[in-house]
Amino acid sequence: MKRIILMLMVGLYWGSAFSQIHKDSIAKAYIEAFFEKFTKDRWQDEELGIAAINELEILSQHENVNLRTWAQFEIRSTGRRNESIKVKAKALGAILKFSFDPDLAIRGNNANFYNSFTKEAFTPAFISELKRILHNDSFVNKGHVLLVGYLELKEEKDWLENHILSSQAKLPYEDPRFELGNVRFAAHMALARLGEKKHIDYVIRTIMDAPVEDILRKRLKYLSYIKQPEAIEIFFNFLFTDKILPDVSGWERTYANYVIPYIYDSVKDFPVDDPGLFGHSEEQIRQARDWVTAHRNDYEIRRDIWLEPNKIYHH
Repeated sequence: MKRIILMLMVGLYWGSAFSQIHKDSIAKAYIEAFFEKFTKDRWQDEELGIAAINELEILSQHENVNLRTWAQFEIRSTGRRNESIKVKAKALGAILKFSFDPDLAIRGNNANFYNSFTKEAFTPAFISELKRILHNDSFVNKGHVLLVGYLELKEEKDWLENHILSSQAKLPYEDPRFELGNVRFAAHMALARLGEKKHIDYVIRTIMDAPVEDILRKRLKYLSYIKQPEAIEIFFNFLFTDKILPDVSGWERTYANYVIPYIYDSVKDFPVDDPGLFGHSEEQIRQARDWVTAHRNDYEIRRDIWLEPNKIYHH
């Protein structure tokens, strides 16, 4: 029952997000033709997955912005769902090409599309193209910069420090109203993930400078990204805090329910996974606390992922 309700919620979300596309007769015709040609087997079969992405790459060149937007999301979906590393690598290469799309919204979407792919899917060719974009102020976005930290591209540390974080960089996406989402803060986060102490301190100080409800509802993902003991210790402290905070939908959740998924993303062998729609049970929270009590001084950090693939966060 829980899975059915979750699927309905996800379906309603995507239905709302793409309502504009389905009002577009041109885009709709191409989309229907794609689904006639490619079944859901593209999510399991390697050859079909690659063929589907090839087709989607052609559609991504169309002048119709709604069709390009749909192709962008469908490429990511195919890459995430198909277990083949070749398909995932193919999807990532196609996603990276959207960095140059003339539509700013599509380029903005792209900044958030890399975080659920495991490191092994990022090929040398992808990294070479990423570096080219990283050094182009007109096209670089926060997603490109965060990949520097995730993929441990230590050779780019000086570029982040001395160009992106300097007044020399002419970045078209910067907005002072959204500090945590801009390219410069992403550079601080990437350098923090690479172990630079002053940037670890800066990122944590900035994230924690907010009411606790904002930290739990909106900011934990930034702490999770940097994969540093200082951030994980914050998660552990929230795990042991016996307080309630309603989520954005009004569900009452313990602080533990907010942080457990991020601990799972950050700590090897942590035994409690995603809660599903209704949150973790008291037994699961007790299990999580017992594990942390036993392993607080000997856990290992998970650096192979950014976010757990295909995970949906419910708050």
